[in-house]
This record gives sequence, C-alpha cells and structure tokens, in this order.
Amino acid sequence: MSNTPAISAVQIPLAGGDEGAFHIAIQIPGSDGVSARNAVVQLDTGSTGLVLPASFFYQDGVYTYDAAQNKITSGTLMPGVEIHGPTTVVYQPSQDDIHGFIFTISALSIGVQDGKAAAATTQITAIGAVEKTPHMCGIGFGRPVLASNPFLSLIGMPTGEMYPSFLLTTKGIWLGLTPELAAKQLGSSVFGFQQLTYEGTETPVPHNSSQWTTPKGYFRVSNINPTDTTSYDILMDTGVDLAMVKSPLGNLDSEIKAGSIIAIEVPVEPSTVKVCYSFGITGSESVKLGQGADSFVFTTDAEPGVIPPKYLVPRGAGNFVNTGFHLLNSYQLYFDAQVGQVGYAAYPA
Repeated sequence: MSNTPAISAVQIPLAGGDEGAFHIAIQIPGSDGVSARNAVVQLDTGSTGLVLPASFFYQDGVYTYDAAQNKITSGTLMPGVEIHGPTTVVYQPSQDDIHGFIFTISALSIGVQDGKAAAATTQITAIGAVEKTPHMCGIGFGRPVLASNPFLSLIGMPTGEMYPSFLLTTKGIWLGLTPELAAKQLGSSVFGFQQLTYEGTETPVPHNSSQWTTPKGYFRVSNINPTDTTSYDILMDTGVDLAMVKSPLGNLDSEIKAGSIIAIEVPVEPSTVKVCYSFGITGSESVKLGQGADSFVFTTDAEPGVIPPKYLVPRGAGNFVNTGFHLLNSYQLYFDAQVGQVGYAAYPA
C-alpha cells in the first residue's frame, strides 16, 4: 500500500442536537421502489456499535415482536438487511437495559445531508431494540464490541484503501485522515500520541479494528494524591455530560471536599504535549441519573478556560475514569486504527 491512501478522507456533517452532543444522519438506502430508512443518531465513544429501534430495519417501520418467545414474528426487512439472534445492551450509569436483536446491513449511508451521503459502509452489524427507542452510534475503541463501528467500516477501510481513522473536534468530524493530515485539518495542530495494545483475536490485525486498549492516564485530587502516577483507563465519552471514576483511593465520597481540584492527565509522546483536564469541586448532592435509585455525586465548577462535567460520580473501586464529552472542548481526539494509537491536540488559536 502506498503512503497515500487511494480513497480520500471525508467530513461528516452534523445533524444538530444538544450542546456538546454530536448527532449525524444515517440511512439504509432503498431499492426497487422501496423508500429509504433514515435516522439521526448520537455519536458515542463509550460504546462500539449502532443501536436503534428495530423499526429502523423494517420497511415502513412495521414489525411484530412476541415478548413471550423473544422473537420477531413478522415484518418485511429493508433491502440488504438480515436479522439474527437476540442480545442485550447495558448503558452506564443509567442502568438502562436494552433488549433487541442483531441485524446485518449490506450498506449504510453515513452523514446524510440534503439527500446525499458523505460516505457509505461495507456490510456491518447493528442492534435493533424492541422495547425502547435508542438512537446511538457507538464509535468507541477499547470498549465492549456490541456491533460494528460504523466510523471504521467505510468502504476501503477494511482493505487499506482508505485510512481507518476518525478525528472528533468541536469544529468538525473527519474520517480517513492520516496523522499528518489530521494535524493540518484545523490549521497547525500538534498532536501527542499514546500507543495502544491490540486486544482482538484476529491475525493479522485488521486495518480497521476497534479492539485496542483504552488510553491510560492519571486521576489526581489536590488534597489526596496530587502527584500520583497510578494508572487508570481514561475514556473521553461523547455519550455523557458527567464524569465517573472508579478508584483505589478509598472512600472518595468522604475524602473529596468542596474546594478540591480534580486533574485528569493523559501522558503522550512527545512529552512536550500536555493533556490535562482540571475542574473544581463545589460540594455534593444526591440526584437521579437514570432508571435506578438516586446517586451520590460531586458538583463541579470550572477552572479557567475549561468547561467542567455536570457532575463527578464516584463508582467504587477500580482504575477507570470517564471524563464525559467536555474534554473535547479543550482537545481534539484522533483515533488511528491502522497502527493502534490515540492522539490529542489543543485547538489552534
């Protein structure tokens, strides 16, 4: 393969939505006079796989579900769509189980605007929910694989003809950029990269796999462990507006205080690039975050030039931080499936 991929990168238009949440339009193309099926989905770096109402995969959105048999008993599938076995998806922290079925789609249009698609996928798997109406497009890496990652399944990515990558920024989304082109996309940006480890079982490693480890970093609290280098998995999650932490530090509920400063750092190369997200703690309260009981949360305040998460939610022991989507207000996020690396860059002035 030459250094210049045969298929050029594409920009994916946004389709509106709440502040900080990325929404795009997708479509199953129709054929033989059958109308297309369209949906607007939220991009979610915290999961891998498209999760939609099962009606999306049926002509006119009509099907019959028998809950006693856990089976779809009638309905005409869209052209190029097949149904397979049942599955369950659990989203955190909402504890919102989604029951549905696995579908395969021969081709999915991505970034539809004014009737035209920015790109199209090869055959992918997706999940159709039968009891709820999620509209999530999981594009994460280092996450449980629920179904195919649409952003890494564009025509040419599995074969190396299109560079298997995505660049998420508050100023635009691009698929298929090489690292060199990613650095030029918003002007002159300097990326710091962290090498990830392949977690999949396929050999050789596919060009477009999502199965690379979650980035590593540090979680520090100013009054507890301000210089600690204990390793945490760090997830920048476009699916939530709060931050969550599992930590070995003990009872964070009582140890984090009003006035504490939280610092989340991701080490990258070159080390001259600093990736650090800090915000203040103002207190605590009990709030409902989803379907379960009320949750204990810390309330937050911004450090200069930073938008904080809505809450910081302690979730027990472990080594994991979900930053929520607000980190994208400070740093561009680039994922390179070709070599298994994640990159971060401050926005150019």
